Amino acid sequence: MIYPAVVVAFGAKLLLLSWLNSFSSDVLDNFVELSTPITSFKSLREGLFLLNSNGNSTGLFRISNDLNIYDGGNVHIPPILLHLLKHFDTLPWLNFIYCVLDSLMVLMFININLKFKQHCINFYSKIYKKLIFLNTDNNNIYNPNLLSTNSTRFNLILILIYCFNPLNLVSLLSKSSIIFSNFFLTLSIYSIVNLSSYESLSLIISTISLSISAYLSYNTLFLIIPLLSIFGTKKFKTLFIFLLSCSSLLLISYYLNQCNLNFLDSTYGMIILFKKIQPNIGLWWYFFIEIFKFFNDFFIGVFNIYNFIFIIPITIRFSKDKENKIEKIYSFILIFGIITLTKSYLTIIDFNFVLNLLAILLLNIPLLINYLKFPIVSILIIIHSIILSPIFYYLWIFNGSGNSNFFYAINLVFSIGFTSILTDLVWSYLSLEYLIENKLDSKDEFTSFDQVKYRLIQY
Repeated sequence: MIYPAVVVAFGAKLLLLSWLNSFSSDVLDNFVELSTPITSFKSLREGLFLLNSNGNSTGLFRISNDLNIYDGGNVHIPPILLHLLKHFDTLPWLNFIYCVLDSLMVLMFININLKFKQHCINFYSKIYKKLIFLNTDNNNIYNPNLLSTNSTRFNLILILIYCFNPLNLVSLLSKSSIIFSNFFLTLSIYSIVNLSSYESLSLIISTISLSISAYLSYNTLFLIIPLLSIFGTKKFKTLFIFLLSCSSLLLISYYLNQCNLNFLDSTYGMIILFKKIQPNIGLWWYFFIEIFKFFNDFFIGVFNIYNFIFIIPITIRFSKDKENKIEKIYSFILIFGIITLTKSYLTIIDFNFVLNLLAILLLNIPLLINYLKFPIVSILIIIHSIILSPIFYYLWIFNGSGNSNFFYAINLVFSIGFTSILTDLVWSYLSLEYLIENKLDSKDEFTSFDQVKYRLIQY
């Protein structure tokens, strides 16, 4: 039942993309909520056009004239991706590729969900056996029966969350190039959750996939830190494979780009130095419009530090139990959410991908959702900000009855909602950890929530 649903979703999305070709490429690509200078479909098409206009190659990597695709400053897609897609530079082929990647991601999400559920069952089963003196009915937090319910139902829920929510549909229709990075990041997580089955192979695939994802989207580079924590004793091998993969990708790019390194500035330098200050739903653009140019370099450094300053503390905190794979996967996804929140060029597509990963955590860790403090408030904040964002942008740019303050205000509201979700997940998991370590039953209702809150702070 699951795989036919994925096939139907693939066909429906391919038909939708074919039907709305001009709408998706001309209209949605202009929405700042869905497109940035780095990931826009226009940048991809222009890179493919310039690459194909160079004529046929005269050698393995050399092209026939001196035109370099990065000289114009409008192409920000890495060279390898452009050279792979240059043979499919037609809308039907690109639609097909986007739909295939999207469907493969659905299948990987299903497998990630199943494997992560099995990790949860194994972990909580051991705890359940150790704490047999507690009330052992089905309401107990440690009871694995809570997790071994109908898997098909949960997978169908996951398919619905991923395939047919409006955010994912507009993400696919906008044809953002971020889907390529998200695909390899999903493959990396897929390999991580399958670690117990094929450990060496999983290590290699997950590390290489993460390096490709980092090559395509700079921000995922920081995920190597939680990945090293996941592989524990093999962290040096993991780091070596990651550095070797990244070096190989950059070396190939160097040759593909006519032995020119200017692609580094157009791809990664553009993100790090925030060279194109254009409105998006992130936190960077308004700040750098308002400050004096004299302070620009200093605050560029501050904002870039903010991208990764939380990664090491969270990785250490969620690596207390070396045998607990759940909390390491949990921290990996949580850190990716923080990295996404602090991106210089943030879109709804990035948020939607994080939302899909968080759904796996909430569906499988028992009673995790019960200890979220502000779930309704966070959801309402996100919904309101997503609805009002294009309205405020229209009032500012097209109607002239608003200004940048309106649009940035709704960006701040969106960031508050996003932050609330992430902090809620930290609190919820630490609450469950406190219950387990102190051998408390969930039916005790925390004896007193304020009391346990105080004890958690002291802990």
